[in-house]
Amino acid sequence: MNKAVSTKIDQQTAWFERNMQKIARRLDARIASLIRELDSSGGHLLNTEENIQLWAQIYGSILEELRAAGYTELVTRLNEKENDLLRTMKMSCVTGAVPLAFTQTSQSAINAFNSLWNARIGNLGNDVARQIHAIIGDSIFGGTNISELVKSVKAILDQQLVRYATTYVNTSRAKFIQMMQYEAARNYDGELFWIYEGPADNVTRPVCREGTGMDVNAMFPNAPYFTEEERIEFESYSAPERTYECRHTFMQITKEYYYDHVR
Repeated sequence: MNKAVSTKIDQQTAWFERNMQKIARRLDARIASLIRELDSSGGHLLNTEENIQLWAQIYGSILEELRAAGYTELVTRLNEKENDLLRTMKMSCVTGAVPLAFTQTSQSAINAFNSLWNARIGNLGNDVARQIHAIIGDSIFGGTNISELVKSVKAILDQQLVRYATTYVNTSRAKFIQMMQYEAARNYDGELFWIYEGPADNVTRPVCREGTGMDVNAMFPNAPYFTEEERIEFESYSAPERTYECRHTFMQITKEYYYDHVR
């Protein structure tokens, strides 16, 4: 992706992360309150029948607070920013790019894409809730120190809920860009040619260094320029390294532009 699109994705990801941090703080306060309602002695939880009964209710309370804090709404608001991302794509296309063109079926593709990533982010919230619920249960049975338990919960929220959700969002924005390129190409009448776009810096992954032509790979001698067959081969070759937070995408280019750069 070009710099304008990359910057837009960074802005949207940063916006999402700030809001996720607010949600995590609210959730952290609620869970800490639930923990302190449990029977304890000397700062340690007690293995009592009442605590076990309260523990059984905590999972539902965590999910309820997650929804009340705006977790689901935040994902919906993120999806609403896709038009802004598309506008940036169209306005920042480089010389030689094939103009993006979509059909009615493109909206179906967008809906299916969003459903997939919404489910992933939603499942993350459920997974974190289950993990916190399990740790609280273990702490009741094991007599864990309450302060240490509260710290553990905060670490899970910060390192898994906020961090992983932000990683999913960053990844989903880049994959959205790529999906729209492929969706437009599906409606293109003619041979397909591509350029592998993205930053060329010291944190570029090895496989993306090959895709951008920074490093030479005999399998793709014309990188960053690819035929359709070469693109498919590179996608298969590079997939394991590009699963999350890849900053590079294929952009469709004209046949003339391809042969101007590939001799």
